[in-house]
Amino acid sequence: MDPALIGRKHLLAPSRRDRGLAPHALAALLVAVVGLGLLQPRSDPKPVPLAALHPVAATTYLEGTLVPVPDTAYGFQTPKVHGGTYVMQRGAVARPLGPAKAQALLADYLTGMPPEGWTLQANSAPSPSGDWTLRWISAQGTITLVIFATAPKDRLEVDVCPPDPYC
Repeated sequence: MDPALIGRKHLLAPSRRDRGLAPHALAALLVAVVGLGLLQPRSDPKPVPLAALHPVAATTYLEGTLVPVPDTAYGFQTPKVHGGTYVMQRGAVARPLGPAKAQALLADYLTGMPPEGWTLQANSAPSPSGDWTLRWISAQGTITLVIFATAPKDRLEVDVCPPDPYC
């Protein structure tokens, strides 16, 4: 700019001693924040308890789990346990369930597991022959995989696993 139009006094940058209102505004803001923090009520939040699994009356469960046993109308025998895996097969002379009964068994698990505290994580669509898979998780982190397979013969497998990431 031309010094002839604006006086030399106005062209100079302000000295470091002249900082204006910025330091005072910053100090006032700091005092306001600290003051409001001290005025806040002092209360400790109450811990939220974990949801617990509760047995539902008149339901039979696989031993040591809250996974319902399929209805006796499906003809499954007593489960054979291998570690955390329960394998139930139908009698040697039993005819295959067929897709309609396989769908009914699937519906039983889809409606019977949530009241026990299970949340469905994933499922496979039933195949034309009736095979399906469901993956459930409990509030405690237990993972359960329920598998119905028709080959070589009808088999219901329930795999109960401790909390992730160990499954």
